[in-house]
Amino acid sequence: MAAKNTETIFFSVSTFIMTPLFNLNNITIGDLFLFFGVFRKTERFNDTIRFVKGEKPVQIIYGYVQIGSILDKPDEIAEYKWHPHAIGKHYNVNNNALYLPSDKLSLCPSLRGYGILSYRANRVLTKPNENAAIWEEHSFLMQQNVIGNRKNCSK
Repeated sequence: MAAKNTETIFFSVSTFIMTPLFNLNNITIGDLFLFFGVFRKTERFNDTIRFVKGEKPVQIIYGYVQIGSILDKPDEIAEYKWHPHAIGKHYNVNNNALYLPSDKLSLCPSLRGYGILSYRANRVLTKPNENAAIWEEHSFLMQQNVIGNRKNCSK
């Protein structure tokens, strides 16, 4: 299990995000969470950074966590006193969990069980010349494989 300090990296969820995960009843150790977000191309200009004119925002996979352990009992979560889900409004809700990463990524054991990914074109989810929510088709991102009622999965 990961150390209980501020250098421990993990994913935590509660309420509206946690409910679909709990309802699946099969989120388990070894599962992989991929993180994506909307990004825009930037450029340096006069000692600053600005968005490149004419470049559309795109959604890109930027990180991952492979589950090493799941903490979903209040007494387990409370041991991470520095984390927001161990205090305040998240602590006493039914759907509160911390997902600690595995030590190594099972798909590539030379990598940690969590990480931030550098930019690569094959991590861009958005179809060329489309708005950010229209994605390339990847079997692992088809609507039946995406948790929750997402409008921005592969269509």
